[in-house]
Amino acid sequence: ELTAMMGRWTEDSGEALTLERIHARAGIPFALAHPEPIPQETVLVVHRLAVRPVRANAWCRFSLDDSELLPASLRAFIKLSAPLTKSLFVDGASLRFNEVALHAPFRGSPAALVRGVLEDYQAQLPSCWETLLGNSNAILGGLLS
Repeated sequence: ELTAMMGRWTEDSGEALTLERIHARAGIPFALAHPEPIPQETVLVVHRLAVRPVRANAWCRFSLDDSELLPASLRAFIKLSAPLTKSLFVDGASLRFNEVALHAPFRGSPAALVRGVLEDYQAQLPSCWETLLGNSNAILGGLLS
């Protein structure tokens, strides 16, 4: 029964991994059977990281009908306050993001570190909506901007 079960496993080449092949491999050190080093992912160990405050200016346009970037409640507000507006135009909104700091040790890939920092900045986005709307055509079709 063990031989039948082992016969179901296959090697990378697609050949069945039989009990005889297992015994033949058992006597070969791993380093000789695989002379090439196994590729390793880069791992960062960061004990402290601080990204200074970020200032950015935004010029953009969002379609109010199909934009997934704008929350539904914001799209509804704009449609009520400016019923003829089909797009949200932002004209030079000055955005400010607070410093993002990592105080606990981080261990992971560079991509995971960048994702974590971006998530911290994304958490600050709701405070930017007022600035974006104030520099847009959202309220009364842009008469106040």
